[in-house]
Amino acid sequence: MLRKFLGGGNEQLLDSDTLAAINNLLLLRSRNRRYSFLLDYFSKILADDVRGFIIIKTEQGLKIGAILGYKEKLREIAPQFGPWQNLDQNHKLILGNPQKLYANNSSSEVKELTQLGLLKANSSMVFALDRDTKNILVLHRQNGNPFSKKEFSLVKSWVEILQKLTMIEDEKNDALRDIREISRSLVTAIESLNFVQLGHAERVTNYALAIGKEMKLGKKERTDLYLAAMLHDIGKMGSNLKEDKDHPIRGINMLESSHVLKRAIEGIRSHHENWDGTGYPQGLKDNQIPLLARIIAVANTFDLLSSERGQALPMREVEKAIKDKAGSELDPTLTELFINILRQGKTTSELQPMLEQTLF
Repeated sequence: MLRKFLGGGNEQLLDSDTLAAINNLLLLRSRNRRYSFLLDYFSKILADDVRGFIIIKTEQGLKIGAILGYKEKLREIAPQFGPWQNLDQNHKLILGNPQKLYANNSSSEVKELTQLGLLKANSSMVFALDRDTKNILVLHRQNGNPFSKKEFSLVKSWVEILQKLTMIEDEKNDALRDIREISRSLVTAIESLNFVQLGHAERVTNYALAIGKEMKLGKKERTDLYLAAMLHDIGKMGSNLKEDKDHPIRGINMLESSHVLKRAIEGIRSHHENWDGTGYPQGLKDNQIPLLARIIAVANTFDLLSSERGQALPMREVEKAIKDKAGSELDPTLTELFINILRQGKTTSELQPMLEQTLF
């Protein structure tokens, strides 16, 4: 994995401790956790008293993210001015005079930063952490010799690893968003041909993701669940049959050439399988049925019972009806889990915004 990530076998030039640290960085899924990891790692590989923080650019302005060596009160100060304002991805600074970093801050900010010890540092380094320069690394050495060119190169190498990891992650997220929008547009176009069906796929997707969130599914599983739920009825395209038992197979025949949908396809194929084995198209039972399909079955049944598309029952009757299907049509464990979500006071309108919260 490291050979592929670093490119060209560069990992042979690294010692085992450094390789282990890179591997640990790659395993972290949260960007903030990666920042905290790197700050802590820099404190170990750089000599003397090294401290630092991450500046995060938001729509509301700058804020302080991860912190190393400074008091948490630093988060209350958002340095609005500094060389990072015009820092691009390839522009890294090594400064012998850290006071220059904060020369344009207000007098009150400078006073607070001085009290926190930032202006007592003897040297600084500043790096852009991503391609859009949304986040900035600031390192200070409080005591000892100023940062050397060798230390600058060392930090630069780690920042480039983080930039590459962030770029891969951003590209993947961009692709997932494109897939999400394309699938949503496709399903909406299909459903618009039958007004009663309009909104069904998105509601089922939201209910399924609510279950996935309660189960603490990982991001990859949630993405597969989204795709399977959103496209579960795509095989009905062009069909006017009220009960079309061929639509799961027709759907996977339409999608099976897609590598992105490889894991989602099993959820599409099996979303009409019943827990007791009486469903279709394969007559699978209990845990033979893929997890994604079992989740979609609960979400699909709930939409049939609760929406205008189906029976539009009052919520207490919906709960009773869905509970009656547990152990026959539906996975009893997932059914109970979903009922617990409803008992937490979640209404259909509250469950529907789950999409953005759980996928990205």
